[in-house]
Parts: sequence; C-alpha cells; structure tokens
Amino acid sequence: MVRIMFLAAGKGMRLKPFTDERPKWMLDVFGQAILQHGVNVAHDCNVTDVVVIRGLSNNIVMTPSVAYINVGATSNMLETLFAASAQFSDDLVISYCDIVYEPRVLRALLDSPHAISVAIDRNWASYYQARAGDPRSIGESCEFENGLLRNIGQPLDGKALPSGQYIGLIRVRGSGVRAFKTMYADLCEKFRGKPWRNSADFSCAFMTDFLQETIDRGYPVGAIECSGGWLEFDTVGDYELLTNWKASGSLRQFIDPDSLPRFPAVCSAGGVVGRFSDAAGIEFLLVGTGDDGEWRIPKGMQDAGEAVKETAIREVHEETGVLAEPITYLGRLQWDYEYGGRRWDERAHFFAMKAFGSSPPRPDSEHAVAAWVPAEHALNGMKYENEQGILEKATASVDWRSMVVS
Repeated sequence: MVRIMFLAAGKGMRLKPFTDERPKWMLDVFGQAILQHGVNVAHDCNVTDVVVIRGLSNNIVMTPSVAYINVGATSNMLETLFAASAQFSDDLVISYCDIVYEPRVLRALLDSPHAISVAIDRNWASYYQARAGDPRSIGESCEFENGLLRNIGQPLDGKALPSGQYIGLIRVRGSGVRAFKTMYADLCEKFRGKPWRNSADFSCAFMTDFLQETIDRGYPVGAIECSGGWLEFDTVGDYELLTNWKASGSLRQFIDPDSLPRFPAVCSAGGVVGRFSDAAGIEFLLVGTGDDGEWRIPKGMQDAGEAVKETAIREVHEETGVLAEPITYLGRLQWDYEYGGRRWDERAHFFAMKAFGSSPPRPDSEHAVAAWVPAEHALNGMKYENEQGILEKATASVDWRSMVVS
C-alpha cells in the first residue's frame, strides 16, 4: 500500500506576514488549505495512508484520518523527511507541503515503473516567467534522457533553459526506499557538521542535492513528466500572484482548479462478508432496519494511521460483531454530503471478506439489525443503488461456495 508523507516542518519565513499566525501549508488556496488539497488529491488517487511531518505547529487539516509526526524545530526538507524514517513504508510518496497539484500529476508518478521517480514539469518556463520575470532567476538544472534524470537542482550556467523543473514530488519503493535510507546514513556519518555539495552544513542539505547524489551513485531515477498542472507557494509574491491570475483569467494556463477535488476528503471502508451452506446457499452479512429495501453493507470511517483494510475489518466487527478478513478488493464509491455546516467528499473502499467461525451477528447502536441475508434477497433489498453494485460485483467475482460455514 502506498503511503504519502507531506514535509510540513518548515516555518514559511518567505511568506510572512501571511505565516505569522499559521504555517504556510494552512494558507487558503481555492477555498481550502494548501495541504488539504494535497490530502484530497491523494485520496482521489486511492492513496489513503496519509502522514504529515510537522515541526512546531499543531495545526491540522480537516481530514480526520491523517496521521501526524512531530519532529521539532527543523525547516530543512531532507532532515524533516529522515526524522520520520522509522515510518517509511515500502512504497512511499514524498510531497512538499507548499505545492498544489492536479490529480493527473500524482497519478503519473504512481504509474511509474521505477524504484525511484521524480515529477518533472517540462512546461515550466512560462510559469516561472510569470512568477519572476526571468525564469532562469529561480530555475535550477534539470536534464533527463530516455526517461531517466541525469542532472537536477544545480545552479544554472550558460544560456540554455533546462529541459524541465523539479516540482517537489518524489516516489520511492522497494529497493528505492532501502537505497535512500542507506545513502542518508552514509552521508550523515561522513558529512554531519561539514559542508556538502551546495550547503554550508549537511544539516541544511537540499533535497535536490540528495537526488543528484542518488544519480551519481548509479541509482536509476525516473523523470516523470507533466505539463503544468501545479503551483508553488514559496514567497509572498507567489501567494499574491494567485489573486492577479484569477482576475486576469490567466490561471488556467498553469493549473485547472476545476480538476481539484471540491471538498475536504474523508475516507471510509467496509466489507461484503459472505458464506455458503447447503441449507441456505450464499448469504451476505448486512446491517439495516430489517425491512426490505433498507439493507446496507457494514462500513465506517477510517481512523488516523489506519490502513483501509484495517478499517474494513474493524468496522465490520463493530457493526455486526463478526470477525472477518479481506480476500479481495471490490472497488470504491464516492459521494459528497453535508455535515457540520460544510460539504465533504467521501470515498468508501469495499472488500470481499471471509468470516471466522459461525457466531451469530449482533448489531451496534447505529443499526437495528445485523443479519445473514440470502444472496438473492440481499441483491434486491439494498437501500442504495451504488452499494447494490458493489454487492453484484462481489457476487460475480468471488467463489462464495468455497466459504463453507464451519
């Protein structure tokens, strides 16, 4: 399962006075906090394991299932990341917290076959020119060939513009995660308290220098190209330009705000639990009022730091009293609703599940009934059409006759 870690320990000094009372990732962009957009996009791309690495701030985004790691007073991206290395997964997306990007940008990174991948904007020059006049004044080196990075993050020399620009989004998995950990430990041992590459002290090392070190040590680093579709908020000028671009109608040449999820994301999960007996045939474990047309699949909200599979197991047990394990993923449903005076985007993930034992169901306080319902009756008695579709998929894709009641 992919985990996304947002590097949010920086103080945002270049965004003062906007950051006098809050970290830069809490600044409002398109009606939501910058980091809330990152969480929303992650959920939209089925990345449900979300971790924010904070510094001294105790601010939170609206999505309740986000986990937080506090690393104290550090503003360096590389040091922030490795302060939380104990929480690395085997498939990790690393995202800066001061960028907003369209879902297509993250999807391209998730589709990469490489153990180490970096998102690169090939159409960067017009965006940087709009931000700074001369794109070279804030640009850095970035060259790639045959889909692999060759050079990144170094001061520009000569007049030719780089082929692209790094946007602050990385994915490492498997051997890439192990390479990152090994290399960082080696660099700490050799350079802690000493100058290294473009930094006067290794504790202030740039992420791009770390990526260049990765390349120089012979690790293939995939260059995952996008064409625009992102914004960075590094300075007061960056933040103020947003208003000007909206007013002039030029914003869409850099990012399509309509492609961003409209509301704060919440995640839930549940399970289609099935069994078979000679007497009853295929049955599904459902909750509801007990009346026809009121049956629901047991599901509920994801807790912070919880994998969606774990959510499904917990919610099925809480709502029905039955212990079950996931056997296959069935798909995702999505809708928006109003709660607490605002609208939310919910994405519900469903698994086909096998029950342990034959204990009778018992409903929780939310439901009047939890029961094993014959498959035909269940399919015709669901409260919501979209959940009926999940049940139909479960019926067609799983050999429930092998789930014999013991």
